[in-house]
Amino acid sequence: MKKIINRIWYHKVFYIMMIPGLLWFSIFRYAPMYGIIIAFKDYNIKSGILKSPWATPLFKHFEYFFKSRYFTQLLSNTLIISVAKLATGMCASILLALILNECASTIFKKLIQTLTYMPHFLSWVIVYGIVLMFLSESDGFVNQMLISLGMKPIPFLSSPKYFRYVLVFSDMWKECGWGAIIYIA
Repeated sequence: MKKIINRIWYHKVFYIMMIPGLLWFSIFRYAPMYGIIIAFKDYNIKSGILKSPWATPLFKHFEYFFKSRYFTQLLSNTLIISVAKLATGMCASILLALILNECASTIFKKLIQTLTYMPHFLSWVIVYGIVLMFLSESDGFVNQMLISLGMKPIPFLSSPKYFRYVLVFSDMWKECGWGAIIYIA
């Protein structure tokens, strides 16, 4: 035991440097797991998590979810959107990385790399605002162009027919630059 304490004391600077990381993981990764208990309780907001009674049977909420008529639709949407985001994001990132790698002008390469990497730093709220600005049915840029050409506006954001495409494209736009930098490295 004394040997372990001596070793810790000898490397105390490294252990002190670990404290912020351990605190971050404790607060933002382990503490939220406490809320998982809600899935197994008949949660009452007045009683709180600990004083709410346990669900009987214990998996009652899971049974309700899996037997719901929306379950297959939710599962298929999740799988389709995930696979589409993975495929388009990876292909676009690899293509951009190849294009940037073949670019002769260093200044142009760095400019394009910076411009495509910048959306990665935007929150999804800001990305949604940008998508709304372009695709809104009433005053979006794309629909205003369609109206000026004598066409009817398209409900990109309110139609299930277009939603998956909008979601996949916005994710690809946001993460393409980051993926390209990873592939270039």
